[in-house]
Order: sequence, then C-alpha cells, then structure tokens
Amino acid sequence: MRGGLLPAAEAALAELQRTGLRHEVYAREGETHSLRWRVGRWERCHALQAGVACRLAGGGTTGFASAAGVAVAAGREAARAALAARYPGPDPLPPRWALGATSVPSPPPAPTASQLERFALRLADVLSSLPTRIDEIRLAAGSSRTLLVTSEGFAASAAVTGVVVEVRASHHSLPPVLIHVAAPAVGDGLLQRCAELVALLGGPLLPLSPPQRGLHDVLLSPVVAGFLLQALVELLQDGPRGRRQVAPAWNLADARGGPDGLLPLPFDGEGLPSRRVPLLMDGRVGSLPLTWREAGGDVRRAGGAVRASYADPPGRGPANLVMGNGTLTAGELARRMDDGWRLDSLTGPVRVDSGRDGLTLQAAGVRLCHGEAVQAWPRVELRAGCGRLLASLDAAGADSSSLSLRSAVTTPSLLFRQLELRQGGQ
Repeated sequence: MRGGLLPAAEAALAELQRTGLRHEVYAREGETHSLRWRVGRWERCHALQAGVACRLAGGGTTGFASAAGVAVAAGREAARAALAARYPGPDPLPPRWALGATSVPSPPPAPTASQLERFALRLADVLSSLPTRIDEIRLAAGSSRTLLVTSEGFAASAAVTGVVVEVRASHHSLPPVLIHVAAPAVGDGLLQRCAELVALLGGPLLPLSPPQRGLHDVLLSPVVAGFLLQALVELLQDGPRGRRQVAPAWNLADARGGPDGLLPLPFDGEGLPSRRVPLLMDGRVGSLPLTWREAGGDVRRAGGAVRASYADPPGRGPANLVMGNGTLTAGELARRMDDGWRLDSLTGPVRVDSGRDGLTLQAAGVRLCHGEAVQAWPRVELRAGCGRLLASLDAAGADSSSLSLRSAVTTPSLLFRQLELRQGGQ
C-alpha cells in the first residue's frame, strides 16, 4: 500500500470547511494481486483502486459525490462535485456523539505477489494429485485501508486483508463445478481446505438421474449455504414484515466487530461503532442492518451501513455474516437424512424474488440414503420461500468455511427439512 489517502482527504476537508455545512470525507485505497491458471499457463494481474467521497448536509439539502485518486486534485474534485450536486432532502449524517470505533483484531499482513505465487504453485501441485480434472484456478489477495473524517471532529481508520481461492474442477464426464474459499491469509489451513473440497468431487461415478420433483431433505455445503444466507438476508430486508416461525437451529448474526468471521471492522460505513447485529437467533427474527437515516436516528437500530466502494454512498446491508457452528460433522448431518439431497456447488446465480418472498438456486447435487451416495445430477434446482427457509432448518454442522461475496460470509453445512427440489434447466 502506498499510504497516499491523506492528501485527497485533507484537500476535500479544506474545501468543505469553508461552506459551513455539515460534512464527512470518506477515502479508501485498495490493492489486489491476482493469479489465474488455465490451459496449462498462469496469468498475473495487479490492480490499484483509490478514491475519495464527500457527503454533506445543511439548509434542507444534502449532497454526495466521489472522485478517483489520492492526490489533492481528487479531494477538491469530490468536494466541489458534492456541493454542485446538492438537492432538497433531510440530513443523513449521524451526529458526532453517535460515532466511534470498536476494537477489532488486527488483520494479518497481506501476502506479496511472490508469496501468493508460491502458494498458488503449492496448491496446483496438491490438486494435480487428486482424481479430478482441474479446469481453472483463480487466486486473489487483496488489502484496503479506509479513512473517515467528519466536520465535527471524528476521525477513524480501518484496514482489512483477505485471500480468495476459486477452483473449477470436474470428475468423469460431469460438468465442472466451482469451489470457492476465502481466508484472512494464505497458509496450510487454506491449502488443506481447498484440497478437501476438490477431493469430495472425486468419488465413484454415480448413476445420473434428476431428483423427483417435490419436497426433500436438503443438506447444503458451506459454499452453497453461504450464497443462500446472503440471499436470505436480502429477503428479510425487502420482504413482508410480521411474525415468522424461526427454527431453533438458526444462529445467524452480522458480526461486524468480530472476532468471528472473515472481515471484522471497527466501524460501519457511516462511522458508527461496530456491534454484533443478531439476525436470526433464539427462535426469532432479530435486528436488521439499517443506516442512520433508515433507523430514524435511533442508535440502537442504526449501525448497518456498508459501502461497496469509495464511489458508493452508504447503504444498508450485512458486512460480516456469521452462522454459528453446530456439533455434527458433515457426514453425521448426511446420515440424519433417511433419503435426501446434498448440494455441493452452485451451477448458476442465486435468484431472489422479493415480490414473492422467495429464492431459487441451482447446484450440483448428490442423493443420499442413510448417508450413502446413490445418485447424482449436475443441476438440481432448489426453490424456497423465506418463511419455509426460516422454519425448516434442522441443524448446522461443525465445518465452517468462509466466502467473500457481496459481504463476508462464514457458515457451516446446513441441513433443511422438506424443501422443494426439481430438475434444473440446462
């Protein structure tokens, strides 16, 4: 990291301080090293992203604008654009007394390009010994630094690092599936986890037959469960309100302040101190992430703001989803199904239908009878409403894994009772 955020931030502050308006300056600088292996060769990429954003309010107006760069010119451009973009609206900025930072674990050092490459070569060597065909390997190691300063004297910074590994692999004549794993840093644990997930694909060739359309017990691997959890939180935020039946096995929280999960942060996208937001716990739907404005200035409900990048204003959403572990291994969860399907890897995007309060996903599936694999199908479609997902969770496993999606997600395998399955489209 070059450490060049301050010139842009200081220039933006100087420009805005002359206006007498309430304001905040948000700056972020990120760096990513990427590697991609396919058709026998490696491709390398190095990317930098940096910029500054300004929000302001006063006189019954509000404004937001951003500019790329870390130099003085970027800060001035963002400030002047925010002033020019003002429109009538309520003040969205939290007051100084509500702002603060939570103590979080320090992130590990980001791997250098050479360290990532050495890890990639070790990973490729391990995967080449497995009885599966490796079509593609992708690795990305990223780090970012964030600075938030307000006109009322609040200033705080945060840093995060992470590594994502994706492997596209196939077995026999089956279509390839995508394995996704994220971790704070490279190391033997990440290597072992990737190898374990790819090795699961290398079992005996099973008879190919689609699921009988109807209700089935369903065991989701952590990869599929992670995507489902993110979609489920979206449904909870946008779907109908009212009392819902929630199974006791749910223990889902937005663990923004850590120590659990992949990316603990000291403050949210607006500067409110991070806290644990219980989403599904104790048999009920708990709090949902809200911005300061959406929470009506209630500090007990606010603190759920996220920023996808420096160029985006704060919006509500989860930042560090964590589903609590159970005590059963994935094998023990499988044996709890007399007859059901295990979904191991997504084969398409998760589709959320907020209007109908439901979601659809397609995944590679294996039918299990008393824990034994008897049948497979490369594209099993799961359809479920939010209410059924909340009520039908039977158990969580002890095999947590992390993913880096629109938010960080950490989850074990999840066993649901009686969800709708059908043959997926080709």
